[in-house]
Amino acid sequence: MCPSCRRPDQFGGDTYLKEQKLWEENGQLREQLKRYENIVANYKPLMVDVSRNAMDELIKLVQSDSPFWIRSSADGREVLNLECYESIFPGVAKSPNVRIESSKDSSVVIIDSLELVDMFMDARMVKTFCSSINTVNGQQVMISGMNDLEVRAILQRCTDPGHPNSIVVSAATTISVPFASVEVFNFFRDGRNRPLWDVFSNHNPVKEIGHIACGSHPGNRISVLGASGTSQSNMLILQESCIDSSGALVVYCPIDPHAINIAMSSEDPSVVPILSSGFAIAPDAGENLGPGEMSAGSLVTIVVQIIVSNLTTGTMSQEAVNTINHLVGNTIRQIKAALNCSTC
Repeated sequence: MCPSCRRPDQFGGDTYLKEQKLWEENGQLREQLKRYENIVANYKPLMVDVSRNAMDELIKLVQSDSPFWIRSSADGREVLNLECYESIFPGVAKSPNVRIESSKDSSVVIIDSLELVDMFMDARMVKTFCSSINTVNGQQVMISGMNDLEVRAILQRCTDPGHPNSIVVSAATTISVPFASVEVFNFFRDGRNRPLWDVFSNHNPVKEIGHIACGSHPGNRISVLGASGTSQSNMLILQESCIDSSGALVVYCPIDPHAINIAMSSEDPSVVPILSSGFAIAPDAGENLGPGEMSAGSLVTIVVQIIVSNLTTGTMSQEAVNTINHLVGNTIRQIKAALNCSTC
């Protein structure tokens, strides 16, 4: 019956058949959707696992000059040593359908943003560094025992999810060196110089695994550095360096391969522990300069951060003071020795 005129519906049969067909098609679509959802639900964890394993493999390959890579006698390129590769990563090349051709080279990819830092830890490295020298963010404490140097420490309750229930001690001091800011900047950003001043490198070589440029100046870049020959050889160093006419920054933090896997697998990067240290470099404005003259000296502010998990009061223990004095003091001595200005 037609609901408006109460007359027999001449097309009732056709309408019923069409409705039945639509119900059947909708049911089929729902079943297909469920199958696709199940496939995706099973496929995603598999892809995350594959991505993690691939990242572990990639890090091992790029950190190793030997024996993974050998020099080709044909064209001089570095090619993969398949015998060594298969012994470390068994089963990868066993399939008859797999063909492996690998070579190694390096190049620069230029971007105009901090996409690498965003991917790794949401730009927290530079943020925590700048926050560490801002006295508004915590309690300021004077540390003595550094001869004629004034070392100030700031105690802050850590809000970083990577360091819950901890206190961060940020210690900073400033020294003057008789070199232009760009020279000092180039010295600190070059990973090859790190063993000369980084007390944690134990004088072992450090190399740049890769970098992304962040501007036209060659020093404006984000770099991944790797140490070799140490007990922390799997530890990577993420470093950002930038310079302009007002001064320069070189900020770095250690980061382990597991943290990189977290970022690469689209997990929450805020859980990656970030404890950045570094250098703020500025021209020495205290010099008596004539019109148009450039400063020949620089002021270098050295910032180091350590975690003190058991600090419950606003007073630092003598042990914490000694640790900071030792770390800052040794860093300054090695910097001055490397720059051949021990008396400055």
